[in-house]
Amino acid sequence: MTGKGISAMPTPTSNKAPSFSCNGKTSELLEFFEHFEDLAAGCSLGDVDKCKLVVRYVDKITKRFWISLAGYKSHDYMVLKDQILASYPGAKEGIKYTRRDLERVVVSLDNEDISSETGLFSYYREFRPIAVWLVTNEKISARERDQYFWQGLPLSVRRSIDRRLQLKLDYSRDDPTDYEEVYEAGRFVLSHDALVKSMREVHGAHASASPNAAKAMRTRAVIDSDEEDEHDMRKNDNPRDIHTKMVTSKPTILTAAQCDEAEELARKMHTLDITEDAYAAFYTRLACLAPAAAQAWAAPIFRQQSTSRSLTALRAPRNHLAAHTTLLCYMCGGPHLMRDCSVALEYIRAGRSIRENGYVTFPDHTRVYRHPTAGNFKESIDERYGGPLPPAAQPSLAT
Repeated sequence: MTGKGISAMPTPTSNKAPSFSCNGKTSELLEFFEHFEDLAAGCSLGDVDKCKLVVRYVDKITKRFWISLAGYKSHDYMVLKDQILASYPGAKEGIKYTRRDLERVVVSLDNEDISSETGLFSYYREFRPIAVWLVTNEKISARERDQYFWQGLPLSVRRSIDRRLQLKLDYSRDDPTDYEEVYEAGRFVLSHDALVKSMREVHGAHASASPNAAKAMRTRAVIDSDEEDEHDMRKNDNPRDIHTKMVTSKPTILTAAQCDEAEELARKMHTLDITEDAYAAFYTRLACLAPAAAQAWAAPIFRQQSTSRSLTALRAPRNHLAAHTTLLCYMCGGPHLMRDCSVALEYIRAGRSIRENGYVTFPDHTRVYRHPTAGNFKESIDERYGGPLPPAAQPSLAT
C-alpha cells in the first residue's frame, strides 16, 4: 500500500479489509481491531479518521450501536475502542478455548490424513494454538497436553515415531514425550526425502553410525500395548521374541533406480509394525539393497510359538503363574495379569477408567500412565480423582 490517508484504505468489500458483524464471535473483536489498526497505521490515519472509518467495516446493526457511544462522538479512537470492548462480554480476553476444543481436534481428524509430513503439519497447526492457550491459562497440564497430541496420531505413525524416539538416551515410555519433540520426530519419519537424504549422508564422509544410535537400534522394540507388555513377560507358555542383529557393511553407490526402490520400501515400512511378516520382508530387501540405510530402522521381531506346552499347563489356572513367575499387575501391582484384576474391573464399574483398544484410559479417552512412584495405574487414577474409591466400593487385591 503506497498511498496515505483515507483513500488508501481498502474498501469494505475488499478481501483485504477487516470485518465484524452482530452475528460474529465476540472473541474475534480483538483480531478485528488489530487488523484495522495495522491498516490505519500504514495509511497514517489520525483519531478522527479512525473513528470515521472503523464503523465502515461492520454491519448496519453494529454500526448504529458503535456510533451511539461517547468515544465516537468525541472522535477519541482509544476511548471508542475501550467502550466497544467493554460492551461485549469476554471481548477483552480475546479467543478462549476449552478442553473440549482440544479433544475435538484430536478425534476429528481422519487418521489417514496424518500419513504424510503435510498431514502431520495440518494436525499440529490446529492442535498447537489451543494447547498453548490451555496450558498458559492452567486449564490443562503440560503432561495432559503431550498425552492429547500423542493420542491424536494414528497407531502406525506412533510406532514409527516411537522407534525414532528410542534413539534418545533418556527416553522413557512411562512419561509422555514433549509434543514438540514428537512433532519433530514425526516430520523425520514421514518425510519423503528423509531416507534418500540419510543414505547420501551415510555414503559420504560420515558413513559410520554413532555408537549410541547403533546401541539403541539393537535394543528390542516394545509393542505399545498394556496387555501385550504383560504377555511379553511370560517366558514359558507364550510366544517368544527372537531378535535380529544389525550388520554393518561397507557403503555402496546406489543408482537412481535403486534409490527410488529404497524410498518406496521406506514408505511401506512406515505403515507396518516390526512384528509383521511384511515389515520383515521389506527390511530384508532394504538391507540387501542398501545395508547402511537399513541401520536407520528397527530390526524386525519374529514370533515363534513354543512347542513345550503340556495338557496340564494348558488347563492350569491363570493365577498359577504367580507361583512360578514375578508377574505384577499393571493396574494394582498384585501377582496376576491385569485381565484377571478385580481392581481394574471395579474401577471400570465406578466410571473412573475404561478399556479401549487394549489400553487403560480415563473416561475422556486420554491414556492412563503408570504412577512414577507406585508403578501402577491405580495410583495415577486415584491421583486424578483426589483419592481412592470409597471403602464400600474398594475391592480386595486378587492374588
